[in-house]
Amino acid sequence: MNDLYFKGLYELSLLIEKFFSVLGLQSLVKKDSSGFKTFLDFKLGEVDGKPITLFKIFISIVFLAAGIWLSRILIRIIRNKFLIRFVENESAAHAIENISFYIMVTFFALVSLQVANIPITVFTLVGGAFALAFGLGAQNLTNNFVSGIILLIERPVKIGDFVQVGDVYGRVEDIGMRATKINSLYNVHLIVPNSILAQQNVKNLTHNSKRIKSEIKVGVSYGTDIDLTKKILLESASENVATLKSREPIVIFESFGDSALEFSLLFDIKLNSLLDMRLVNSAIRSTINTKFKENGIVIAFPQRDVHVHLPEELREKFKKVS
Repeated sequence: MNDLYFKGLYELSLLIEKFFSVLGLQSLVKKDSSGFKTFLDFKLGEVDGKPITLFKIFISIVFLAAGIWLSRILIRIIRNKFLIRFVENESAAHAIENISFYIMVTFFALVSLQVANIPITVFTLVGGAFALAFGLGAQNLTNNFVSGIILLIERPVKIGDFVQVGDVYGRVEDIGMRATKINSLYNVHLIVPNSILAQQNVKNLTHNSKRIKSEIKVGVSYGTDIDLTKKILLESASENVATLKSREPIVIFESFGDSALEFSLLFDIKLNSLLDMRLVNSAIRSTINTKFKENGIVIAFPQRDVHVHLPEELREKFKKVS
């Protein structure tokens, strides 16, 4: 099977060399000075009786560049004619597009090696030295590239997801070969190496669905009617048109705080943009504040009781003054 594979690549390389001969590259060399022809025919080495010349290296580089250019055109055709019509999920289409491009480029790279008479088996001879040099010089680049492939296949983070990386929230716009582009709330693009997304903790707000649960915390003064407080919080969330009605909002009496009775209001919203959650929370907080004022409920604030102990002499003096 391997012999047939290498034979096929070799025959393809001969056809490519003849194609460039038809274009007149070899005739140009013959017409030029003998010195220039000698330079192009300079033998860099020989593998299995096949010479490796500068001319063949040049042809292989041109072929690889043309292959990358052709791959981009084919990917554009696949995207416009197939992916847009049959693949509705944007992130899945992007993954298919990128993986297909990598496969095409790999194919053209293998063929370009055959054009230059460099068999793949050569790398087994220099594999140790190549691996050492490559590992030292491009370790991070390789790590990010492999991590990008993992992201495209496993899809823990997809295009369109809302994620938190460190202290920054943003929407994933593109997963490239080396890094992922994330657009924050303030329209600032964050370029994150793929290895960070694949190996470190990343909060994905919309991994399975764009429906997320938001939370508003509020504290009221001691002595406030708990049932009335819960009723007002539930009404404030239910009356907002942006909250999803498929799940009713929930109020949790969290704890007896130092200065307040602490409550949490939980409700579902559909996150279409990073601004959605902040706008909905802001509107519900305004409604809560208005309803609290109407019902005489006070939002608590930190309070401290200070007790001063004075000696008897000072107490007597204060009594006389008062």
